[in-house]
Amino acid sequence: MRNSQGPKKMELTRCMREDPAAGCSWCGALSADHQPVYVLVGISDETSLAAYPGAFVEYPVPGARRTVPAYVRPADSPGLEGARTDYNLLFVSCTAECANALSRALEADENAVSIEQWSGKATEGAGVPRPEGRSSRSIAPSSDGRYIILRIVGDYTRQRAMMNNIQAHALGRELGIKRYLVDMTESRNVESVLANYEFAKKEIWNAPEIDTTAVVAIVVSPDDHSHDFIETVARNAGLQVTIFRDRARAEEHLSAGGEGAD
Repeated sequence: MRNSQGPKKMELTRCMREDPAAGCSWCGALSADHQPVYVLVGISDETSLAAYPGAFVEYPVPGARRTVPAYVRPADSPGLEGARTDYNLLFVSCTAECANALSRALEADENAVSIEQWSGKATEGAGVPRPEGRSSRSIAPSSDGRYIILRIVGDYTRQRAMMNNIQAHALGRELGIKRYLVDMTESRNVESVLANYEFAKKEIWNAPEIDTTAVVAIVVSPDDHSHDFIETVARNAGLQVTIFRDRARAEEHLSAGGEGAD
């Protein structure tokens, strides 16, 4: 039940998900190519939001028993035309169904004093988050359930790689899967030699969320050699990482659990 009396102190963290403006807050589906439905929420605990103006946070939704990405509206933004002006939190939904489900879940939030849905074309400067461009990722088990497929589109950076790996390995742990196919045919490594070395030699090993015993097959474009160095460092460090330039061979590699690069 929504409460307009005293605000309840919230514990918020900055959202680390990749380009949350391009994905649905509720189901996670990419919505950059579709007109989103926004869920506008007035939160009584403005103090907790004050540290994140114009940024995404992981917002705890009691009715969903999980956090979802939410955009903190800057105080100086004019807001959306035709919408009420007292909202300070905005959720991006890919469909009306997701917006309805999210709105119902937010009903249990004591800090939510108002909830409204809005759809339409937002004008520039209206305090609405914009997708970063042609950058996306998807994570799902293979059709036979033998391995996790992580597909990345856009420039490869170690920060992005760490975030995507943690999310993929979380799904692998949940499903009891220890093999991964990483499709990077539309992603080039733009990191420096030193950054790649630090990532494969140190950072991966210092991340407890990542299974360093997993078997990983990376599929790249035939003419892309930007990932070659990090494969060498990873294998020298003891990781079972192999680059392929043919997806069929990568799938065979994961099914057999054997060695052999393209």
